[in-house]
Amino acid sequence: LKAKVTAVMYKAIITIYDKNNNEWNNGTIEQNFKIVGNKFTILWNNNRILMEGSAASLNTAFIEQPLGNIVAKFRKRISSLFWRNKYDLQLLSNTYPDELYFLGVAARDHSNLKIHRG
Repeated sequence: LKAKVTAVMYKAIITIYDKNNNEWNNGTIEQNFKIVGNKFTILWNNNRILMEGSAASLNTAFIEQPLGNIVAKFRKRISSLFWRNKYDLQLLSNTYPDELYFLGVAARDHSNLKIHRG
């Protein structure tokens, strides 16, 4: 995971091992500008997944494109508002490697820290 953070936006190059094809595949996680809420686009192994959450929500969904299927979702624990960030991740499909979702959560967490620190 190599990340580049600008004023508010986030972009990372990722490399994940695909067990099905027995090969490493590169991709990107990029934050999309959104006035309210958060939105990231994950491109990996010729697949496009949106990671989206609404404003003031602790929930974020991974949405497979163009089908619109929710393949995973995570929730930031309320205790994270006062202490270290903790998340509950729920995988709803085994189409993609678990590492893809972990890196998505890390990207969201990293961009939130950047926003709150200024």
